[in-house]
Amino acid sequence: MYRYRKGDVSIIKYVNVDSTKNTYLYIKATSTYLTPPENGVIFLFKDGSKFNLPNQEIDYDSGSGSYWNYTDFITISCGTSAKMGLNSYFSK
Repeated sequence: MYRYRKGDVSIIKYVNVDSTKNTYLYIKATSTYLTPPENGVIFLFKDGSKFNLPNQEIDYDSGSGSYWNYTDFITISCGTSAKMGLNSYFSK
């Protein structure tokens, strides 16, 4: 298993026993307000571009203190990784 983590975003590459590979993007955000999310994740990049996954379901639960955690595991295909500029992480 290979894992790259920066802040609250992780890229996890898992090689199965049969040599097939699964890659996941794990995201986490915290807030002091509980706002049950509708479906969808939008990634905003430093250059101002966006990548939208409109049907992605978001999980939420109580965090430490008065915070709420919003999390999701997203299965990433090689095509999606190219659109998001993540291919350099897939080559490892």
